[in-house]
Amino acid sequence: MKKNIYYLVTLLFFSFQNSAQNIDSSSSELYQALDEKIKNVGINSRSINEVYNILSLWPVSLRNDVIFADWVKEKCIQHKDISELWLMYCKSLLKLAEWFKKTNQDQKNLMTTAVFAYYTSFLLALEDAARCADQSASGYTEKWLRNDLYKSLSSYVKENLSHEDKQSIIESCLNVISLRKLEYINFQACHHGMEAYINALKKQSCHSQDEKSNVVVCNTDDYQPELISDEKWVEARKDLRKNYEKILLNMMS
Repeated sequence: MKKNIYYLVTLLFFSFQNSAQNIDSSSSELYQALDEKIKNVGINSRSINEVYNILSLWPVSLRNDVIFADWVKEKCIQHKDISELWLMYCKSLLKLAEWFKKTNQDQKNLMTTAVFAYYTSFLLALEDAARCADQSASGYTEKWLRNDLYKSLSSYVKENLSHEDKQSIIESCLNVISLRKLEYINFQACHHGMEAYINALKKQSCHSQDEKSNVVVCNTDDYQPELISDEKWVEARKDLRKNYEKILLNMMS
């Protein structure tokens, strides 16, 4: 039986909250400020940076980090199809884990939930890229596999999680993915394909990263990507999902 999304996302998160002073997040000024920002701009892969900007205006504290993680958790429940949001949830939990280094069970709960959020984010990103007519946009997912965060989480999984822990994470990820609907489209995923960069070159929207670098940076914001039909995307997702358990096991090995 599939577990509901609220259960999946909160199961481990709430297990540490007694240590975090049972903070009433939703009534806090920070929580309300984040809600107000999203009400104005909406929540999607682009507005994620706006959320980080709001958080940066508040003092660094355990209380604020708990409130932020709780806010992102609620948004994952409401907007479960947004890969960048799950990535934000992962990062917010890792910040909390730093506060709980001396309480091993709390830290394990937070770290395990962070791993779950990261892998869920990655699987959603795979499906986001598969919706682009330009299949070279699959490069969008590379940032999940080529960064220090992935290396750090992989080390944690190998050193601290049992076979049962890993299977539980995989089951939870697959359950979240199975709840995905057609409505949300991550256009930003398609901005990582060759067509987006060719479009930017034609519009002279590319430049060197700096005077000493050979790295070229292109602004693809005005690119209007072509998507495959919903019917084809559903079929593409079915093909991808046949391999998800194997993919996650490989990531954990």
